[in-house]
Amino acid sequence: MTKLRFQPVKLVGASLMGSVLLSAAALAETTATSASTMATDATWITIQGDVTQVDSHFITVDTGDGSMTVDTSLLQLDQPAFAQMKDSKVTVTAQMSDEFMTSHRLSATGLYVQSLGTAFVSPDVSPQQADAITGNAVDRETGAMTLTGTITAISEDAFQFSTGKNSITVETDDLDNNPLDKEGYYQLSQGDRVSITTTFDDDLTEDFEVEADTLTRLSHAE
Repeated sequence: MTKLRFQPVKLVGASLMGSVLLSAAALAETTATSASTMATDATWITIQGDVTQVDSHFITVDTGDGSMTVDTSLLQLDQPAFAQMKDSKVTVTAQMSDEFMTSHRLSATGLYVQSLGTAFVSPDVSPQQADAITGNAVDRETGAMTLTGTITAISEDAFQFSTGKNSITVETDDLDNNPLDKEGYYQLSQGDRVSITTTFDDDLTEDFEVEADTLTRLSHAE
């Protein structure tokens, strides 16, 4: 079981929004009543890694099973903060896009730097994007990843998130209580807003597939 460690966190930019945190074996349902989880169909990624390279406003983040380029220009980082990024453990939050699926590039909306105890958040972040800033202030293992999105297609043991022209398939058959079979505590539907935790590996960028470790329903389909 992954141990979550909490520590004081400074915020720079917009406010860090509330989040749902689950243990590695948990399966939970949360029905969000705020408009923030219902106002967008975008798919968001939050991923932990180690900064291996700093160049201009770009950082290279090693996830343990690959690396990605992160554009930090939306965060308006000052140079002292950027200079201390090398070799730091970070948590990146960004909107998923086809560019990430094909070229491993993200444009960060939020960035938590463990060594600084600081979360940098884009000034453009609004309450409608609150569910995208999940878990920024938590130290977790390299490669730990959260995906948040709206279900666009569903089958007996998997569902899909959209990234634009492409889709990510989320497999649920390893969950203790599979929400896609008749024995699950609750059933998911197309249009539900959900968040899953998983671990980054090549299956995401090569096959566009991930295996859910935990699942949270944020809102029901309208």
